[in-house]
Amino acid sequence: MLGGDGQSLLYPANKMPGVMFGLFANRNSTGLFLVCCLILLAALPTIKRSALGTLSRLLLATLLTLGVVLTQSRSSIALLILPAGVAIIRAISAHKSSVPQKLPMTLRAIFAAGLAGVILLSIAPLLGETRLGTIADRFEQGDGQRSLIWEDGRFAAERYWPLGAGMGTFDEVFQVDESLEYISPRRAGRAHNDYLELAIEAGALGMALAFGWALWIIFAAWRALATPQQWPAIAGTGILVAIALQSLLDFPLRNQTMLCIAAFALLLIIPQRKDTSADAAANGTLSA
Repeated sequence: MLGGDGQSLLYPANKMPGVMFGLFANRNSTGLFLVCCLILLAALPTIKRSALGTLSRLLLATLLTLGVVLTQSRSSIALLILPAGVAIIRAISAHKSSVPQKLPMTLRAIFAAGLAGVILLSIAPLLGETRLGTIADRFEQGDGQRSLIWEDGRFAAERYWPLGAGMGTFDEVFQVDESLEYISPRRAGRAHNDYLELAIEAGALGMALAFGWALWIIFAAWRALATPQQWPAIAGTGILVAIALQSLLDFPLRNQTMLCIAAFALLLIIPQRKDTSADAAANGTLSA
């Protein structure tokens, strides 16, 4: 599972020693799933505040962050800025709501930050210089062959525009449009850009549908921020933003687990409806 020796993977075809895949076949999906868990952990409120609860959250956040790093997914590591931002906003909000306790809250924050630093420093040697160096090298390598795939993918999208080639046909049509000078031993089964792949397969209608979903999510999230469920809405919005950003470099929603996570995020931002039936019954009782 952790990919230490490549022998404990569920998918033997992805033998990458030192890379954590977990229950996924794609390390980018593994990293994105952990980032979504971190966003939920940072945004959702606790039932009762206590020192033990704060320490438990800190340890869980550290483990999830370590998991993201172990996937060596560059997009997922970059997306760690989202849960960090949510956690900072949450801390500022909690700090403002407890003005009389500024000093204890500040001391707790300093203690938590110091403890997190100690934990990360103690874990770093366990990762080894080779693994940390591999992660750094991956950021220096650029986009690999993605730009070449995108160039041929744009040509395929224009050729099948505006109707598209049909859902699920990318692997077939791209092999025809792939430039001979870009051919390599590796087969491009995906566009590594879900928006480009959607344009190839679904054409103008698919892009319009995706744009409509984006507008609805922005509108629903904006409305939810003014309600008591603002923090769940922030968590849902953060998850959907993370998925949308990784879709520029990968295909997270082609994974059924991440599709379920996206559906859960939508539930978090949908505004709650008022119980009109109860109100009508009360009005009827009063009028009678």
